[in-house]
Parts: sequence; structure tokens; C-alpha cells
Amino acid sequence: MHQAQRINKSRIPPTLRSYFELNHASNFILLRSFITYVAATRIFPALRIDLRPGARNIGFSLAVLMANAAAQPMPASRDGFRIAVICALPEERDTVEALMTSYYQNEGRRYGKARGDDNAYTTGVLGGKPIVLVAPRDMGTTNTRDLARGLSISFTNISYALVVGVAGGAPFVLDGMDWKYSDIHLGDVIISTHVLEYDFGRQYEGYFRRRAEVEHALPRATAEVANFVRKFIGGRSQDFRRILVKTNFDLGSHGRLNHSEYHQHPGPNKDRVYGQGYRHKHQDRPDRDACATCEACTAWYDKACARSSIATCEELGCQPIRINAVRPTMIHFGTYASGNAVMRSGHCRDLMVRDDGVIGFEMEGAGAWEVFGTIVIKGVVDYADSHKNKLWQGYAAARAALCATALIEEIELADSPYAG
Repeated sequence: MHQAQRINKSRIPPTLRSYFELNHASNFILLRSFITYVAATRIFPALRIDLRPGARNIGFSLAVLMANAAAQPMPASRDGFRIAVICALPEERDTVEALMTSYYQNEGRRYGKARGDDNAYTTGVLGGKPIVLVAPRDMGTTNTRDLARGLSISFTNISYALVVGVAGGAPFVLDGMDWKYSDIHLGDVIISTHVLEYDFGRQYEGYFRRRAEVEHALPRATAEVANFVRKFIGGRSQDFRRILVKTNFDLGSHGRLNHSEYHQHPGPNKDRVYGQGYRHKHQDRPDRDACATCEACTAWYDKACARSSIATCEELGCQPIRINAVRPTMIHFGTYASGNAVMRSGHCRDLMVRDDGVIGFEMEGAGAWEVFGTIVIKGVVDYADSHKNKLWQGYAAARAALCATALIEEIELADSPYAG
């Protein structure tokens, strides 16, 4: 018989210990987390924490998530599904699917869909709960609105619709009458408290006016969804700390996400913030050839040359005013601006930050918001200006998917007569 051994913090790997101390976890939570990790890696030996020096976002492996998720029974019919996850891009959808711990189709269970519904669904378990995963035919609020209507006729009891993927973030916010840096970095996650549809309105000569009347505005979030999100907003509760820790899980040990560099952190000196009004164009530098079109591009509405639109910031000589240091992913709460057009204008971005308090920019939330109780959960992939690129897309999508999984774990669903 093995003699029981006393476990103390000195036996826990220093990197894991410092990670939990950084998040102000109690000794009890620290010990329980370590025991859970040991148990989980015995069950899933292929999944390990990456404790190598310099590894990014050290934390639990997904084995902990799998060990802690006690899945609810398989629904008896489509009426038993209460949670939907909507992803616009195939890469975003595949990232969420890779975190699912069960696929009902693989178990021989297919739920079908209602007549007139054009959507294609994947059903299974995410965050310990049955979910239906679906993607629109393309990006944009119009396509997502069509998707939501089909989803609502096939899965009639959806209480939570999570729109998961990537978005632009606001690098500057107003502090009184002055602008200052926001605390939003690339790779962070923004969770919606409200969504406004920014491209619905009237186009006048030289400017666009959004329809802001009450009858044209999107409704407030449902009471159930609003009360759920409110648990986390303060950033101090144990509820918030749990989702923050799980959002920072290490993805490298998950086999389905470890075959390429797509989901990896881009590395240091890659989170670059460009000044307000600083355009993505050929910059006037003595070591570079001049471009007459870009030299004449001085106002926010002027067009830069066609070559600059496909060139990188390095090729154009663009100089950031700030390079953010590498840090763990943080979670922010606030208003999203949602529309059919990609936001890549720093000028228009800052107008919405100033006038509406927007902190995130995306293209699907408004379409689902009209139909379901919706939470938009998106990783910050760029700063919604002309310097946007896809360097952070995979990493931001992974962090958003982990955050969504953590939130689903926290959802307390009312009793349902449709459970299996």
C-alpha cells in the first residue's frame, strides 16, 4: 500500500504556481487545480501543460477542461438545445469545433432541421453542455440575420446565441475631453454588453447619419442574457476569474490545433498601434521612393494608391507610435458596432468611440441580436484602421473560442422537459 504523501506548493512547477498567484487564486484553488491537472493528464496522457521557459500563456492544458466538464444528457430532440454558437468564418468555426468534447453525429445521432431552413448544423458538447454550431454562408449582418431566422425555426428553444470569432478593437478612448490609450491589446477578448448597427441610416453628401431612433435601434439584451453577463463585468468576482484563467489555457497541447502555426501567438513586437489619422500608405521617407498619390493623401477621405492597399506596413515604412508588450489575454466588456462593411478607417472608428462609446467592431452580432438573446465574444485581431492585417487572426480566434467555452460552462439552464 502506498503511503499518503503531503502535497505542498513547493512541489508544484514554479511556472504553474506563479500563474495562479498572478491571478490571486487562494491556496485551496491552487491545490485543487494542481490535483485536477495531475488527474486529467493521467486520463489524457497526450495532453500536457507547456512549462518550457518562454512559453506563451502558460496555464492548464485542455485536459483540465475535459476533466472538469460534466456533460449534460444528449437532447432527445432539437427542442432540447438551448445554446447556439455562430461563427462567420470557416476558420473560426473549425476552432470552436476543435474544442468540442463530443460530436453527436459521430455517435449516430442526427437531429435534422425544419423545412425551409438552409443552414448546416453540427451538434455536440462544448463546455459540458449540448450546443448547436452553425456558420452563415458569408460574413455580414444580413447573412447572419438569415441564419438566425433559420436557426430559430429548427431549434425553437435557443436561449443563448454566442457569436464567436474575431473583431477589431479600439486602441484609443476618450478621457474627458482628451484621448488616451485604451487597455485593449491584440489577442484580447471583447464580450458584448450591447450592439449597435452602424451602417443602417442615410447617406448624405459627404457624410453618413446612422438611424438612432428608438424604433430603429436594436433592442436591449434579454433579461436572462444581461443578468448572466453582469456577473462578470466587474472583473473582480470568482466567476470572472474562472473565465479569465480558462481563456488563457495553453492551446499548444491540443492535437487538432497544434498542426500549424495558425493559432500560435505571433510573438513580441507584433502588437503595433498607429496614431490617429496615420494612414496606411507610402510614407515620406528618404530611404524610399516617393509616391505622388500617397503624398497627396492627407485627409481621412483621400485615397491612397492601389499598391499600398496590398503592401505591408513594413514595405510602406509605416511607423507605430506604440508597440504593446506581450501579456496574457485580458477580457473587456462593452458595446460593439456591427455592420456589413469591414471597418478599416481610423477616422470612422474614432467617431463611433467618441459618440457611442464603442470598443469593438464586427460584422455578425447585429444579425443574431434581433432574434436571440445574444452574446458577442470575439478576439481582437486588429485596431479597425487602414493598417489591419490577418497576422493575429488564428490566435485571436482561439482565445475567443476558449472564452466562449468557459462562459458556456458558467451558464445555468432552467429545467427542460426535452432533455434526453
